[in-house]
Amino acid sequence: MHKIVAGLIFLLLNTPLFAAVQSKTIEYQDDGVTLTGYLYWDDAVQGARPGVLVIHEWWGLNDNIRAMAERLAAEGYIVLAVDLFGGQAATNPEAARQLMLRAVENRDSVTSNIQQAYAFVSNTAGAPRIASLGWCFGGGWSLNTAMLFPTELDAAVIYYGRLVTDPTALEPIRARLLGVFGNEDQGIPPEVVDEFA
Repeated sequence: MHKIVAGLIFLLLNTPLFAAVQSKTIEYQDDGVTLTGYLYWDDAVQGARPGVLVIHEWWGLNDNIRAMAERLAAEGYIVLAVDLFGGQAATNPEAARQLMLRAVENRDSVTSNIQQAYAFVSNTAGAPRIASLGWCFGGGWSLNTAMLFPTELDAAVIYYGRLVTDPTALEPIRARLLGVFGNEDQGIPPEVVDEFA
């Protein structure tokens, strides 16, 4: 009995957590510009699976965001981690701020990237339902994704992202929304979250 238990413990400790999850860099087009992202899926899941667009925070598409995408894929989703910074990632706040400002100044480009990513997950990957999920800079873009696809997107998760509180802009959204915010976060103050709610 002890040998069996010891063998099981050894197997659990030495088996990769997401053994069936696969990933690859994918390319999709935006008016002739090649956009890249990381696609994650679990080989053990059969048939069509729901999709998630994962949108990075101001640091860029780094290992932390890729790990989150991998965890979602292990739960049975097909996940596209988009790269809104063109392959760049920051390791300090000033560099992250510069990357974010460049993206904000090129809002049309970021919007088009999200639209092309949605089209890829919907049409090429065949996801019957799609959600967006993002943190900080990406949290704001998760909400923007719901506004870009007000009747098509099924859900949007906003982790402490910038909010829109204009009822006219929000009214068309049919997606379920989940916002996660901190009461002591002055970047997105609680009164703004209350107004959004």
